[in-house]
Amino acid sequence: MDDFVRILHSIAILSIGVVYGVDVFFTVIVRKALTRSSDAGMTEVIGRIHEVSSGRMPIFGASALVSTLALAVTQWLFNSMSISSLGWILTALIAQIMFLVLYATVSR
Repeated sequence: MDDFVRILHSIAILSIGVVYGVDVFFTVIVRKALTRSSDAGMTEVIGRIHEVSSGRMPIFGASALVSTLALAVTQWLFNSMSISSLGWILTALIAQIMFLVLYATVSR
């Protein structure tokens, strides 16, 4: 069971890391680069990025959400962790749900 929990932790951390990493990359690098581009160039590039990413990024968000939910359920069923640890997992789950709702709202 410990190996299964480690795998769930790894999937959740790596998946949310991809989402967070993309957000940070765009905030720190792409945003600054696009301010130096023409409006037409910026519009085309962002349109193409959105076109590609809307098909690929939900996979990472969904895998993070599912693995975190599975981790919470597994830990709750087998009672192998403290209440505070379960609270942190549920906090992460709620934060992911809020982020995905915000993303779905803003990206449309």
